[in-house]
Amino acid sequence: MTTQRADVTSPRAAASGEALARVVRETARLRYSAFEQVMAAGFGHLGSCMSCAELVAAAFEIFDFSTDEHVGSDVFVLSKGHAAPVLYAATARSSEPIPYAKAGSRFPAHPNATLTENVHVSTGSVGIGLAIAIGIAGGLTLQGQPGRVVVLAGDGEMQAGMVWEALLNAELRASLPLLFVVDANGYQGGMAVPTNDLVREMVAANVREFHAIDGNDPRGVLDVYREFADEPRLTAVWAETRRGAGVPLIERNPLPMTWRPDREDAEAIAAELRAAVD
Repeated sequence: MTTQRADVTSPRAAASGEALARVVRETARLRYSAFEQVMAAGFGHLGSCMSCAELVAAAFEIFDFSTDEHVGSDVFVLSKGHAAPVLYAATARSSEPIPYAKAGSRFPAHPNATLTENVHVSTGSVGIGLAIAIGIAGGLTLQGQPGRVVVLAGDGEMQAGMVWEALLNAELRASLPLLFVVDANGYQGGMAVPTNDLVREMVAANVREFHAIDGNDPRGVLDVYREFADEPRLTAVWAETRRGAGVPLIERNPLPMTWRPDREDAEAIAAELRAAVD
């Protein structure tokens, strides 16, 4: 589905341009923060963190994932929990370094809602996020609350049966205020995902409102998020992304999922990512 864009001279277009600029800046900040977290921890999934940065930045631009406990606020579910550094970067109140995956830290390797402020749902088990999100969206609907639910999954976890059970359940509830976004970066673990075309078509067949977009194009991501925000109903987005987007060394090479650069490469990557923020 193609979204109509506002005329560039209209007030709405001006606001959209400002939002786009904010998302571009925030995407750069998320990538830099995630890289710093992973390098400091000596552990983490750089490729997956980088691929979803636009998807996360745009979500936090459009929706209100408030820390307040009031009923009816929007909810973000990071089903691909191994990309936790991006979520921590998006939600952390302080500008201090985030002690990701350190012993005793409030920022564990996978999101934990009991430990980390602004994290709505604990995830990490592959494929669990969509089922949880359906329950939250259903609860909001039953209570007559206005909140919307955004769940970000990875294409690798689409091989989990729980995802498809959840999709079949969701298909019967097309009015749910639920946005299901798949970060399709083409990798599962250390190998390419060979069935992405088939999986994409299966998702499209199970969800009436379906969009296939370039997930590293912030304008396109904003467009489809806005469309859902304006009329919340069960929507699936297949977002084709580049594993390691923003870090050419990862983009060019099928590196292992927990690969980390040596010191020289790390310094060069950090400088490049920092420059994008500045």
